[in-house]
Amino acid sequence: MEKLFSLKNGARLLIAFGCLSLGLAGCAEKTRLLQQNSNLSFNQDFSPPLLDILWVLDDRSQFWNTPGKTKIIEEAKQFFTRLDSATTSYQMGFITGDMHIAQGRLQPLNSPIVLKKNMGTLGERVAFFSSLLTQVAFNSHTGGLNQSFETTTIALSNGFKPRANVPLVLVFLSDADDHSTVPTSQSAVEYYANKFLAFKGNNPNLLRVYSINYERLTSAQVVDSNTRCITLYNAEVDSLIPNFFQDRFFQLAHRLTGETSNVCGSFSQSISLNGLRVSELSKRFKIEVPIQESTLRVTVSLNGQVLSSINWTYEVATNEVVFTEPPPEGSRIDINFLAK
Repeated sequence: MEKLFSLKNGARLLIAFGCLSLGLAGCAEKTRLLQQNSNLSFNQDFSPPLLDILWVLDDRSQFWNTPGKTKIIEEAKQFFTRLDSATTSYQMGFITGDMHIAQGRLQPLNSPIVLKKNMGTLGERVAFFSSLLTQVAFNSHTGGLNQSFETTTIALSNGFKPRANVPLVLVFLSDADDHSTVPTSQSAVEYYANKFLAFKGNNPNLLRVYSINYERLTSAQVVDSNTRCITLYNAEVDSLIPNFFQDRFFQLAHRLTGETSNVCGSFSQSISLNGLRVSELSKRFKIEVPIQESTLRVTVSLNGQVLSSINWTYEVATNEVVFTEPPPEGSRIDINFLAK
């Protein structure tokens, strides 16, 4: 659903100047004519024009001196590039799994960043992402446990609140298990899956989880720098302690129909982004400014032909145009109005 909005701000300056010489009546008439040009245009598409993306990074000290650090950064950069191309606009935040110091606050702590697609060229965004990843993900000043599910819940409640009707993508990058506390008798995966779904109105089509972590060794594999590129020995996934490694990150991705990949492999290309396509066409279209309701006009067209049989209403409380049935894929929705 692609959106275009035009208000012709430059023309407003001319109107203000004209008020000095034409009088109030003339000014009011020119303002009315200008406001008639206010419009919103949407293209109905399964691929979301907007994304909220939250990276949840394991920043504990074992990452800092790892021989796989360079490769992990390069893979993350390539994955970022794919995410960047999957949408026309996004907001992207970064947090860590640390509940000791950071506690779900956006990173870097001293100057939090929300990265957006309109920030420079793709090359500039990739370079900035790499710099930010290095600052955030490899930190020796952090807690000893990874509690990513808890910190994500805090971030989504405060510093990185998901936008309504915008798909949310969670990217978990770690070499260990999640050790978040669970205040109920539910499993951690089920408890936090429900928490994350609640942020998207319990609509699974608006939530995707990507978990990048160690995979269990097969009988033909050994512990070496290729299979354990971060913690060569004592990796949690290889623990012999019963029930210590619960594989929560991968289980969460499977529970929420997401994707998993090996942190020591080529995860940038092995994760499918097909799940980012929204499987439900939108019926609600937000108007960003107050309008004069009596002036509202809505036109739906497909391949240049106006679809006159589609019914809609205006919802005052949310300032939205709401269709009885969603306009068909590929159609264009033009909303014209006078702004208040």
